[in-house]
Amino acid sequence: MEKERTIDYTITEFQNLAEISSNNVYNRLNKISKKYGIKLKKDNHYSFPAEYAEPLAILNKYDEWMYSVPKMSAKNISDTYSRILKYIDLNIGSYFKNYFYCSEEYLNILELSLWIEPFTTQLTRIIVGTIPEDASVGKIINNYTDQIDINNFQAFVNKYSNNKGPDLPKLPNKKEHILATKGFERFLIQCINNGLRAVDNNKSIQMKDVIQKYKEAHKSCDQIEYCGNIYRFDEVFKLSTDEQRSIYLQMQLQPIDMNILNSQLNSAEIIKEEASKWLPIDKKIEVGDYNKANEILKNYSPEKARCFFNENIETVIGIIDDNIRNLKRMREQLVSIHNTNDLFTNEKKPDSSIMEKYVEYCKSIDQKYKKIKIEVDEAIGYELSRFTTSRPPKTYKKRESSKVNK
Repeated sequence: MEKERTIDYTITEFQNLAEISSNNVYNRLNKISKKYGIKLKKDNHYSFPAEYAEPLAILNKYDEWMYSVPKMSAKNISDTYSRILKYIDLNIGSYFKNYFYCSEEYLNILELSLWIEPFTTQLTRIIVGTIPEDASVGKIINNYTDQIDINNFQAFVNKYSNNKGPDLPKLPNKKEHILATKGFERFLIQCINNGLRAVDNNKSIQMKDVIQKYKEAHKSCDQIEYCGNIYRFDEVFKLSTDEQRSIYLQMQLQPIDMNILNSQLNSAEIIKEEASKWLPIDKKIEVGDYNKANEILKNYSPEKARCFFNENIETVIGIIDDNIRNLKRMREQLVSIHNTNDLFTNEKKPDSSIMEKYVEYCKSIDQKYKKIKIEVDEAIGYELSRFTTSRPPKTYKKRESSKVNK
C-alpha cells in the first residue's frame, strides 16, 4: 500500500530514517509507545505521517543509545547526546531540525555533550588530590561540607549584589527548574503528541488543502516564507520532498522563528568555541601557557605579604611609640623597611618547577586511579540520569568487582 501524501514516510523510508531492521520495527515502536506513554495509531502499518515521524525516529535512536548499556554512566550520557546531535544534523529534515535548534534543550544537551567528560576527570582529581590518605570518611565529609558552605555563601553574595533593591534573590520555581525536568525526552514526546493531535484534527490533510486554508487566512497572499526563503504557492509542488514537508509543517505546526533560530545557532557556536579552547591548567602548562597558573601562584608570593605589611605598619609604629619607648632602635628599623621595602626587593618569581610538578601530579592521578574514575563516572551518570532520563536506575549499585585503588 502506498502512502497517501508525498510528505509522509513509507514503512521502508521510516525504517531507514530510524535505522531499524524490517523485522523489528513494530516491536521497537510498541516498546517506545509503552515506555514513554505515546499513543501511536494501531492501524498505522503502511505510512508514518510527516507531523511526527521524525521526532519518533529521534526518540527511537535516543532510547537505543541511552539504555543499551548495562549500567548508566556519565560517559554514556555524554556519548548519547553527541550521537543524537550528529544524527539530527545528518538525518532530520529542516523543519524539525530547526525546531529542535530553537528549543532550550538544544544548548543544554550540547553543553552536556562537551563538558561531562572533563568534569568527570577534574572531579576524580579533586577526590584523590584533596583527601589525606589517613583521613576518615567523616573527616572527608566535614572538609567538603565546609567548602560547600563557603561556596554557597559566595553564590548568595553574588546573587544579592546583582539583585535590584534589598529583597532576597528570587528562587526558581520548582516546576520550572532545569533539574526538575526530563528535558530532551519531554521535548521529543511533546513533539510527537503535538503531531498526533494535528493528524487527528486534520486527518492527514493534503498539501493543496493546507495552501488553500493558508490563502483564506492570509488574504491576497500568494507566497509563504520559510527560514528566510520565499516560495510562491505554485512553485511549492516543484520542490524536493524535504522542502515540501518543511513548508507543510511550517503552516500546520508552530512556525520557525528566525530570530530565535539565529540567536540559538550563534550561542551554539560560542559554546563550541569555548569548549574547544578550554584546557585544564596542567594541559595549559604543557603547551607553554602559564597565565592561569601564575595568577593563582600570586596568592602565595611575597607581594601579598608586602601589601599586608604596608597596610598595617603605621599602627605598629604608633604602638611602639606609645608603649615601647625602649625599643627605639626597632622602630627605626621598621620605618626604614617601610620606606625602602628592602625586605622584599629580592623576591623570586614563582618557581616554574611547581608547574612541571603539577603536570606530573595530574598525570599520575589519571593513570594510577583509573578505577576511581570509573566509580566517579558511574556515580555521576546515575545522578545525571535522575534529571535527564525517564527511566533512571532505582538505586546506585557500586561495582561489586571493583576495588578502588588508594
